Amino acid sequence: MGVVKRQSIKATIISYSGVGIAYLTLTVLFPLFLTESQIGLHRVIIQAGLVFAVLGAFGAPQTLVRFYSYFTKRKQENSLFGLTLTLPMLGLTVFGLLFWGLKDWILSFFEKNAPEIQEYYYLALWITVCQSFYYAFSAFAQVFQRITVPRFFQEIVVRILTLVVLFFFVKQWITFETFLYLQPFIYGVMVVSVGIYAYLLRRPGIQFDLHQRGRRFLKILFSYSSYSLFTSASGVIVLAIDSFMVTGMLGLAEVGIYSIAFYIGQIIEMPKRSVVQLFAPMYSKAWFENDRKTIHSLYQKSSINLMLLGGVFFLLIWLNLPDFYQIMPNGDVFRQGTRVVLFIALARWLDMAAGTNLELIANSKFYVYNLGIFSSLIVVAVICNLWLIPIYGITGAAMATFISLLCYNGLAFFLIQTKMGFQPFTFASLKIVLTSVVLLLLVSVIPFGGNPFLAIVLRSIVIVLLFGFCAIVFQLSEEATYYYQWLQSKRKGQR
Repeated sequence: MGVVKRQSIKATIISYSGVGIAYLTLTVLFPLFLTESQIGLHRVIIQAGLVFAVLGAFGAPQTLVRFYSYFTKRKQENSLFGLTLTLPMLGLTVFGLLFWGLKDWILSFFEKNAPEIQEYYYLALWITVCQSFYYAFSAFAQVFQRITVPRFFQEIVVRILTLVVLFFFVKQWITFETFLYLQPFIYGVMVVSVGIYAYLLRRPGIQFDLHQRGRRFLKILFSYSSYSLFTSASGVIVLAIDSFMVTGMLGLAEVGIYSIAFYIGQIIEMPKRSVVQLFAPMYSKAWFENDRKTIHSLYQKSSINLMLLGGVFFLLIWLNLPDFYQIMPNGDVFRQGTRVVLFIALARWLDMAAGTNLELIANSKFYVYNLGIFSSLIVVAVICNLWLIPIYGITGAAMATFISLLCYNGLAFFLIQTKMGFQPFTFASLKIVLTSVVLLLLVSVIPFGGNPFLAIVLRSIVIVLLFGFCAIVFQLSEEATYYYQWLQSKRKGQR
């Protein structure tokens, strides 16, 4: 099994282990020990820091992946590591000035329904600093196809430390205010650890000598970084603007309910994170070598396999949701987010079905087209949230996210089809959709008893077994068939 598949499997295991911890934290412990307003305040601060970090990183993840082929010689890795540090330093300098200068304007939006944010405004800045450098260090490891350790610190360590700090609060050793002020420390532990790992991975020197590569190269590099900054920020803003607008328009209690429902719905996209990190360097290399056959193959494989995984997890989430709310602390309150889960899960499944379209465009000569796509996307997201939140509340925010992702993927599909001649769908795509619909109808009518916990376990086993059976019998995915045959050969070898 190659390094890509090994890293993908390990990263996926880590991601879903992190999901398990996050589920325990957000859907059991937070509702048990925190009020809806406290949950909302915590989530807004963390999400603001993570969103702003995309600006602070100054396009580092995409730029390092795009240009690492120009630093392939061992002695040039010193310059690559220097670039890894330079981009977030530049981005954070500019962002810090904006964050300070626009403070009054930003806080005015939350003044009426969430005035508490003013007290903790600068916490988001420190989280932004840590996460910005994390993005850069993680990208440095990514170009050498090492994503497991950075993912471990982000998905596991951060969440375990959050649990530890929550335990201190529950035991009344610290106040809720201290609980919030310890969040930047948690992200600091993560970025220092990943930074050390990235350095030890290749043991490069730190060389700031980009100026020696010529004015033309620098112009191309920083133009691409600026482009990546805008497109990445646009994408993240579109996905986070709903929470910020719910906070400003409805209040912290509503965003507390919304944030948990949003998290439940977006669980299905976890496999895409690992796939994206592994596919982006492969696209970069294939475009560099003008290997169109490989590019098209990667595009279709990403779509089919992500659609398959998305179908499985959509069924797991949606069919188990009623029982899940029964066992969730204060489930009757958080049940208000049921339709939020539906629209977010559908939006994420749609996004997964579209494959790695963003990475394909970003690593091609057509990358500049993403500027127009994302500009349109921001406008659509803002208009839809302003229109739908007053009418449907938190459900309206989820509907706005669904519409925004539908528009983005439609535009990306049209661009890739017309400019590159690629499209992600095959006959297997239709089979996956039909299989998902049939299993949704079938499993929904099967009685699993009155105990909600036991029902979730039994129903999940049935969904996974049935979907796995269909994937093998109907050959929904070459990769699924490959892994099944590989497991069969291992079993026979043990005999």
